[in-house]
Amino acid sequence: MSTSRFLNWIGTAVLISILGLQLGCAPDPDPDTTFSGLPKDVEADFEKALRLSDALDRAESLVKILKQTRPEHAESLHAVLVGSPDLVPDPLSEALLAAWWARFDPKAAFASRVNPSWAHRHPWLREVLPYWLREDPIAALKAVRSLPATPAHGKTEAIQVLVDEWFATEAGDPTPLLLMVSGLELQPRSFATERLLVRMVEAKGHEETANWVLTLRRDADELGSQIRNEMMGRMGVVLAKEDMALGVQWAEEHGRGPDGHGVLIHFAFHYGMHDGPGAMKWAMSLKDISNPRGVVRRAWVSFSRTNRARAREWIFSQKPDGRLAPILPNQLQGLATEDPARALEIAMQAPPGEFRNRLLIAVGRGWLSFDQAAARAWLEGPEIPPKVASVLKKKGRATAVDGDAPSGPLTESEPPDATDA
Repeated sequence: MSTSRFLNWIGTAVLISILGLQLGCAPDPDPDTTFSGLPKDVEADFEKALRLSDALDRAESLVKILKQTRPEHAESLHAVLVGSPDLVPDPLSEALLAAWWARFDPKAAFASRVNPSWAHRHPWLREVLPYWLREDPIAALKAVRSLPATPAHGKTEAIQVLVDEWFATEAGDPTPLLLMVSGLELQPRSFATERLLVRMVEAKGHEETANWVLTLRRDADELGSQIRNEMMGRMGVVLAKEDMALGVQWAEEHGRGPDGHGVLIHFAFHYGMHDGPGAMKWAMSLKDISNPRGVVRRAWVSFSRTNRARAREWIFSQKPDGRLAPILPNQLQGLATEDPARALEIAMQAPPGEFRNRLLIAVGRGWLSFDQAAARAWLEGPEIPPKVASVLKKKGRATAVDGDAPSGPLTESEPPDATDA
C-alpha cells in the first residue's frame, strides 16, 4: 500500500472511531427523539454532505444526517452513494453508512455492500459484520462463505473480521470458522490461523485452546492434514508469545513423529526472531526428529534476518560440526570473499572427514572469487585433501554449496521453505 493510501486509511479509522461511536456503539435509537429533526429531503442533504471536500466536515454532516434518518431510507441513501457517477469513492462515507445501516439490518447492509477498487481492504464489510455476528454468527459466517474469492470483494477482510470478533459472540465452537480460513491463500491463511488462536487464548485460556487444537488433529477430517498441522505449529508460536518456555514444551512434546515437523519449524522460526543463539542451540539439540536440517535452517533464517551481523558473529564463534551443515558452508564461502584466512581457520577446526571437506570447498570457492591467484597457490599446497583440490580445480568459481537464508522482509507468519516441508 502506498504511503498516501496508508495515511488515508489512518485518517479514516480515526474519524470513524471519533464520530462513528455515536452510530456504532450507542443504544438502539429512540424513535421519539433520534428522528425528531428529520430533514424534508434526506437524500438531497445526504448527497450534499457526500460532496463536502473536507473529510472532517463531511463526516460530521453525515453523522448528523444519519442520526436523524429512519431505517426505511437506507436503500435510497445507498442509491445516492453508489448512483452518482461524479462522486469519488470515499471509504469514510461508505463506512459510516454501513455502520448506521448495520445497527438495524446487518443482513440487508451486507447484501448491499459497496466493493472498493482495491484488494483486501473493505470498509463496508468491516463495519457491518461485527453487528451481524452479535445478532446471528452462523448466518454471518454463511454469508461470508458466499463472497467471491476475488480480493476486491472482501472475502479476506471479512474472514479477518470473523476471526477477530468470533469469541465475543455466543457462537461457541470455532471449527466452522477454521474451515473457512483453511480455504484462504497461504499468506492470509497463516495470518488468520494464528490470529484465531490468539483470540481464543484471550477468551478461553491456553489450556482450553490447546485441547481444542489437539482435538482438531484427531477428529476434524474436513480440514485436511495441512491445516491441522499448521494449527499445531501456530499453537506453539502463540504459547511462545506468552512464555517461551511454554512454546518449547509444546514443540518438544508434539514435534516428533510423522506430523511433527511443522510444529518444530514454525516454533524454530519464531524462536530465532526473538533469541537467535538460544533458538540455534535448541534446534541443534533436538534428537529423533524427522528433518533436523530443516529445523536448524528455519531457526537460522529468522536469526540472520533479524540481526545478520550478530548471526554471523555467532556462527563463526561455534566449533564446526555436522549439525551446522545446513548453514556453515555458505557462511564460510561468504566470509572467504572478505577474510579467507579466517574462513580457512574456522573450516580447519572441523574434524577430518567429509564435513571438513565440504567446508574447505566452500572456502575455496569464495577465495577464488576474491583472490584467484592466492587461492590457486593454496590449492597446490600439500595440506589440501586431494578430493577438495580436484573439485575446486575442476569447477573453479562455482556456485554456492548449500542453501541459506533467503532475502526479503521478515514476518512472523512466513511459511516454511519448500525444502523443509
